[in-house]
Amino acid sequence: MTGLRRREHLAWAGGAWAGSAQGQAPAVPLRVLWLVTGGEHRDAVMRVLNGFQAAYPSWAVQPLEMDQADYKARVPQMLLTRPAPADVMFWFAGERLREFVRQGQLEPLGALARADGWARGFQPAVLAEASEQGELYGLPLSTYLWGFFYRRSAFAQWGVTPPRSWPEFLALCRRLQALGVAPLMLGAKDSWAVAGWFDQFNLRLHGREFHGALMRGAIPYTDPRVRASFLAWRQLLELGAFHPRCAELDWRQAVPYVSRKLGAMMLMGGFAAGQFPRAIRDDLGWFPFPALDPKQPPLEEAPLDVLVMPKHASNKAGARALLRHVAQAEVQGAFNESTGMLAPHLQAPAPTVDWMRDSAQALQQARGITQFFDRDAPSAFSGPAMVALQRFVAQPQSLDRVLAQLDSLRLRHYPGAG
Repeated sequence: MTGLRRREHLAWAGGAWAGSAQGQAPAVPLRVLWLVTGGEHRDAVMRVLNGFQAAYPSWAVQPLEMDQADYKARVPQMLLTRPAPADVMFWFAGERLREFVRQGQLEPLGALARADGWARGFQPAVLAEASEQGELYGLPLSTYLWGFFYRRSAFAQWGVTPPRSWPEFLALCRRLQALGVAPLMLGAKDSWAVAGWFDQFNLRLHGREFHGALMRGAIPYTDPRVRASFLAWRQLLELGAFHPRCAELDWRQAVPYVSRKLGAMMLMGGFAAGQFPRAIRDDLGWFPFPALDPKQPPLEEAPLDVLVMPKHASNKAGARALLRHVAQAEVQGAFNESTGMLAPHLQAPAPTVDWMRDSAQALQQARGITQFFDRDAPSAFSGPAMVALQRFVAQPQSLDRVLAQLDSLRLRHYPGAG
């Protein structure tokens, strides 16, 4: 299939494929499709698959990978293929997963989960994000918080500290500007990176219930509370807090500005850590988005990644074996530590990296979590809606037109919205 790449360099004992030794029956192919964001992420995936291959030699793992830019667009069509092009696939929890469940495209995993006691290893709220109507359809793989990455040596050099409140955050931005440093980096060419900002403002101003209702289409985007979220965001835009080149950059291109101390901080998910040079990773700091309303409890955006089995997978027995392997606490701990993410398994080893410990602590203290704009909302809405958010960032004075456009999209794509 166009866009898919085979990676057949699994390195494990003997250097041969399972079942390829003389006298052994040929191993059954097991195709695994994973979204890969870079070389280190690929290495981490391969370590997981190597470990599985050694433990289950009757399956011949065939790793497949796809670029991030293509993945979300291609997977829906791939699931319609019979047989499916992969037996296990990486995907996203929340509404993104539930859309496929309602279309009958995913195999239920409840029986496997009950047999292996997954309820003892994962919090009920985590399993619920990978479920629909009480049935589990995804194995929780990784979670991560959205927060601000910065260099600790840079903050020390500039004489500043991470803020805890919105007034402190604005004061920090003004202080950095006075020093000639762009406070904020953003890869605004990626619409989803822009959407991460809206989620933070809306969630922290109005709470999880309001934000969830908005994502379900139950609240108009012309509601004054939604407007208030955009007005708080516009404060930063009108302050000139974002680097002037943000509109030209995707998220990966924005990272080096923080690395080289040309931009002070960047709001992004934990996966971004792998894009920073190894030489400075011990210098990375992280802090959560500051509180905007002190009356709101601590809330965090913590997307959950999952592994799923397509309904039309060819090797469902092998797929279940791989899911059973990846569900182990030690496998999850090692994989997520090396990719800058957090293991959802309750018995997984705690992270050892400083910034990851700070992120894990914020997650433990959170009174509620959300997934992400394009995971909490249906894809038919979220795609064009995120483009509208890009327009707002480029033209903050277009707020009224953007709100009207968002509500028009809501009425078009949410059944029964009024």
